[in-house]
Amino acid sequence: MAHHIYQTEAFVVGTLPRSEADKSILFFTRELGMIRAVAKGVRLGKSKLSGHLQDYTYGTFAFVKGRDVWRITDASALPVLIRNTKADKVRYETYVKILMLLKRMLRGEESHPVLFDLVKSGLTYLNDVPTLTQDEALALECLVIIRVLHALGYVGESASTKGFTDTHEFSHMLLQELLKNRSSIIKTINLGLRESHL
Repeated sequence: MAHHIYQTEAFVVGTLPRSEADKSILFFTRELGMIRAVAKGVRLGKSKLSGHLQDYTYGTFAFVKGRDVWRITDASALPVLIRNTKADKVRYETYVKILMLLKRMLRGEESHPVLFDLVKSGLTYLNDVPTLTQDEALALECLVIIRVLHALGYVGESASTKGFTDTHEFSHMLLQELLKNRSSIIKTINLGLRESHL
């Protein structure tokens, strides 16, 4: 019986060795949500997929659903999204922190394309903006997190969040505005994280 192949954009959120040859990989996908899948033979160094399945890679991936587990059938990393990010310590730390938060927050396989697009927009801005100070990187991290919490229903509309959660835009002006309200935004984020049981 032929298996249906699911092809989707995704971020590699984490990898674990599995047996001598395989890897168990956690993906944040656009079409399937957060899923764990097995990549057969990639630890042997001969697999054409191994270079596309490193931690925090972004790309397009193909999966089939087995009886007990997802399996990866194809992978194509798209490094252009994080090329500048990887070369800058502040940007890269921000990128990883955002993905680690998603790893902690998202449970089970639930498609959430709006959430995926929101995160991808923020990480694209992180990569593409010509200059980014440490404070602006923190503001961007807060902006992505509060929008994620809002999209998941853990943060509502309020005076402190208005203007940050009702748009998917990322801009220098928005980051500067968030920095002016940083303490109230961080307080709202912490309340939202507690609500999500993190």
